[in-house]
Amino acid sequence: MLRDESLAVAPDVDTQERDYACTSRGPGTELVGQSEAIRSVLQVVERVAPRDLPVLITGETGTGKELVARLLHETSRRRSGPFVRVNCGAIPATLAESELFGHQRGAFTGAHRSHRGYFGLADGGTLLLDEVEALPREIQPKVLRALEGGEIQTVGRGRPRVVDVRVVACSNVDLEAGSNEGWFRADLYYRLAVVTVELPPLRARTEDIAPLAEHFARAAAQRFGVGPVTLTAGLLAALRAMPWPGNARQLQHVITSMVALSDSGVLDETMLPSRTAPAAPLPVTEVDEPAPGSLPERMAVIERRLIADALRACGENRSEAARRLGVRRTTLLDRMRRLGLRGDGRASAERAGEP
Repeated sequence: MLRDESLAVAPDVDTQERDYACTSRGPGTELVGQSEAIRSVLQVVERVAPRDLPVLITGETGTGKELVARLLHETSRRRSGPFVRVNCGAIPATLAESELFGHQRGAFTGAHRSHRGYFGLADGGTLLLDEVEALPREIQPKVLRALEGGEIQTVGRGRPRVVDVRVVACSNVDLEAGSNEGWFRADLYYRLAVVTVELPPLRARTEDIAPLAEHFARAAAQRFGVGPVTLTAGLLAALRAMPWPGNARQLQHVITSMVALSDSGVLDETMLPSRTAPAAPLPVTEVDEPAPGSLPERMAVIERRLIADALRACGENRSEAARRLGVRRTTLLDRMRRLGLRGDGRASAERAGEP
């Protein structure tokens, strides 16, 4: 089947990225670390990058999964093509099909322009499906078809079209367990996990903390246009002693903040923000007694408080809050909607008066 190029030249085609996707062609793929774990990851990337296989990258939030995906792209034969990242957890379920595979103009109400879809935009390059566990169950067979034969079915189009896309997926949950539980298709899991790269949390590779901190400090100094920055031995020791639930991303934010606030260019442990201290999980026994009411009402009060506390403790990072609460991110988002919680952990106006 010949590849269809009509959408690429049509004047009414929407090729703009939504707020849950981005496209880039530049570098930004430096994976910093000296631990055995990082060396192993680099070895796998070096071997698999030129072989054009699907890759599943797993690990906690903030461990650098997207960085590994970009490194795979930049060291592959597709390096001159687009790198398209899609946050599957942010795509509304009702729009997932048209966003991923595209739609023709007039295919449905509101389709005033054709959209190539993210598989189409990644043609000749790499498509990163971030938070792949959030793909709606009814869309998963179509993603599987795209993986197996390169065929995608554009909404409103009579025949499928062929795209040349390498798919890399990222997840911070156990997809194999999800396939056993039925919420993630087993055949799609095995097709995505032809090669699996597992990124360990930062607390399991403390020897990488110092080089990462120095790397982030140099990058921040260049970004802010300031002189050389020095990290004291005391600071590095303090950084190595911290649990870093947000992993390398949290470390980056902390170092960037310190560089921005520094007057002398010397960073020491006294400059560490207090919020980097480990936050203890909130036991149910510490939750205030809810107001009288039915059992469902009382349980809703407790659940709302637990979720709000978890969100605050994680700096409103929903993926990390879900991990701490022991649920999937999609489950947490569903519970937040049901309980009337906004992203900042507070009840929305229409639900604020409910128990």
